[in-house]
Amino acid sequence: MKRYTTKTVSRWLASQNFIRKERQPSPFPGKAPTRIMINAIAGKRRFSYLGKPSRQMHDGLLKFCRKPVVNQDFTIYYVEFDKKGIINFGKNSVEWGPTIKTNLALWTHYHLEVKPDVLPTWLNYKHKVVDGKYKII
Repeated sequence: MKRYTTKTVSRWLASQNFIRKERQPSPFPGKAPTRIMINAIAGKRRFSYLGKPSRQMHDGLLKFCRKPVVNQDFTIYYVEFDKKGIINFGKNSVEWGPTIKTNLALWTHYHLEVKPDVLPTWLNYKHKVVDGKYKII
């Protein structure tokens, strides 16, 4: 079984061809067809997650973001991927502002009802997986 680590995702990001590259969806087995990686840095505080999308992780990220930033050093990286590569990459920082890169064909395959965003805002809604796609209920 292939292990998906931050190095694997970073290698995909470095290739820079995940947006234009046409490929078939390759969902993970089980209840969550995609995985997410989030790295957030605010001064000395850090939040990291690599795994299945969940409401608990989303609540932890929102709790991390609610604390005021004392200095201007604040960055969040959000990557959503399936078994073959990246679907969505979002970066938010004080310096750059929100930046998003998305493979729209794959995004619409997995998320029919939600637009891509810098953060996993689709986790705000109750959802279930039907035929390897997220459906809002």
